[in-house]
Amino acid sequence: MSNNIEKNIRQYVQEVCEETIKKGPQEISFADKTFQDFLKEHRINKSSFGKIIGVSGSTINKYYNDPMLLKVSQVYYLSLECNKDVRILIDLILERNKYGY
Repeated sequence: MSNNIEKNIRQYVQEVCEETIKKGPQEISFADKTFQDFLKEHRINKSSFGKIIGVSGSTINKYYNDPMLLKVSQVYYLSLECNKDVRILIDLILERNKYGY
């Protein structure tokens, strides 16, 4: 069952990447916000963040402070919770990392 879910997620991510290449990068509507601001905007605290991505304890702080460490499947689960396209979250994480946030 778990392998089937991972396979579906990989397929979804591949389709999203192919669409992005065809359409070009999406505009980020929250370009000056950090990942933490995005989570606060969607009323996601550290505890619920950990439940969504499936981690606990000090690992929550690790991913919360450095979202570049998140796996694609975790970003996918977060996008489902926020009702946002996974591309928007990935763009937000990558854009913030480019400037060292």
